[in-house]
Amino acid sequence: MCIRDRHYSRRAENLAKWVSYRTGMTRLYTYPDRMYIESTNICNLQCVMCPNGLGQLERQKGYMDWDLFTRIVDEMAPHVQTTTLHIWGEPLLHPRIFDMIAYCTSRGLHSEISTNATLLTEEASHKILAAGLGAIYLCLDGATRETYEQVRRRGDFEQVRANILRFVELKNQVGGGPRVSLQIINIRPTAAEVEQFKAIWTIPGVDRVHIKAFDSWGGQLQEISDLRSADDRVLLQVIAPKEAESKPAAPPASPEQRWLDADWRIRAFEQGMARTHYGGDAFPFLDTHIGPGTMSLYLGAVPEFHDNTVWYHPCIQDIRTAEPPEPDENNRFWAFSKEFARAAVERLKGRALVSFPDLIAGLDTISSLIGNDELLLALVDAPDDVHRFQGSLTDTYFDFHDPLYNIIRDADGGCCFSAFNTWAPGPMAKVQCDFSAMISAEMFEEFALPYLDEQCARLEYSVYHLDGPGALQHLPLLLDIPDLNAIQWTPGAGQPSAAWDGYIPMYREIRRAGKSVMVRGGTPDEVRALVQTMGPEGLDILLWVGSPEEADALVKESFTWKTRPG
Repeated sequence: MCIRDRHYSRRAENLAKWVSYRTGMTRLYTYPDRMYIESTNICNLQCVMCPNGLGQLERQKGYMDWDLFTRIVDEMAPHVQTTTLHIWGEPLLHPRIFDMIAYCTSRGLHSEISTNATLLTEEASHKILAAGLGAIYLCLDGATRETYEQVRRRGDFEQVRANILRFVELKNQVGGGPRVSLQIINIRPTAAEVEQFKAIWTIPGVDRVHIKAFDSWGGQLQEISDLRSADDRVLLQVIAPKEAESKPAAPPASPEQRWLDADWRIRAFEQGMARTHYGGDAFPFLDTHIGPGTMSLYLGAVPEFHDNTVWYHPCIQDIRTAEPPEPDENNRFWAFSKEFARAAVERLKGRALVSFPDLIAGLDTISSLIGNDELLLALVDAPDDVHRFQGSLTDTYFDFHDPLYNIIRDADGGCCFSAFNTWAPGPMAKVQCDFSAMISAEMFEEFALPYLDEQCARLEYSVYHLDGPGALQHLPLLLDIPDLNAIQWTPGAGQPSAAWDGYIPMYREIRRAGKSVMVRGGTPDEVRALVQTMGPEGLDILLWVGSPEEADALVKESFTWKTRPG
């Protein structure tokens, strides 16, 4: 099959998947990318947030039959990439769980388990490492013995902690093994220990400390719903205009001056801040970007300035003979960004935050450096050179990101990213690949996904900007990036707002993958229905209304929004 045929075949397959999800079909046109196999529904604990632990699951308990397991794997191995070997029970209770892992490995499948680690003995650890497990989620749910044993009833905190430490030690010794996630669920008993938990378990061999969002089962199980953290409501930013005496500052004469006059941009922001009401979780920040994709300017792209945006023209003619550009301290745009950020931080201290410019790495930056048409040709004719540029630009991205973070970080180490009114308690950024709308899922997986994965792993917090219908085909791959924290969906021109209820199946898929959903735009009615359908967990919503009174009333109302039963 030629590349063109594979491209259209994969696009058709992903379109069929999307239609299936959107319409709620129980029979899909194509195979999913992930397979869940419940090795057992038996568990040795009685956790307070689990219907199984509370005795509220009425299914017969047992272990999956080995012959049935191998038949399922044999049938599905050609079609899926990942097999999850747990759902409700403790997988290490299954007498052949290590054989199951090894069998998945032999069939070319990435396998995963989630375990309470009570049975993660040294012997079990050696067997897991030998079997070729792809990822393991170690669920500890507490930084202290008191909290852990309140949540994980029947568990022994010290023993489980020792098991985990020994497993990580063995993994480090062999220099490989599964990706390790240390998990704490954010519920009322654990909420105060989340930061302590992160500090304790940020150690070599632990690839990710996962703060798992709480799933209240749609409010159907009251005993579980009552565990919701006291501050567990939807994250809601509501912005409105307000009257102020100040008038907008007259802009400089030329578009270029408008972008590169730091003093005017700070004054214009101050005046705009005085005319803006920030309701709920909204906050003021100054945007320091020089158009969308500022990093390409730092690397030599030629700007074309307009009043409201900046276009970039290529500076590299042939990717096959060119070297990836290196950071240049004398680049005037890079020097301006640092000076602008420092001046803004000093002037706005205590009144507003200063954001990152819109740094972008990957294919989007390569496209700015060589042009869209040339990059599309290079993906076919010079794939090694595209990879060469990608690897270099990932490192280069952090050569710019890290110094800027040190300038704009707040007193607690937090920072904000302007593109989506987003703040995080540590280094963070928006990641994206808008170029992906022009390529197949197969090409995206080869040329974009590994570098996005690395970028997210090196950031403490990350948000993926999913832009337009053409990019939707890549969502299943994005959801498999372990360190990606959130997805922000931009529907595109002519489409319903991001709060439209037709997107709820997609948002649920994102939430099931453990990612937060960022919704930017929509009406109060759309937002109200969205929260009441999905619940508040994992939703970050921003909208604009007409007055401060309307903003404050909506924020007050949001405390009463409940998930609909069913």
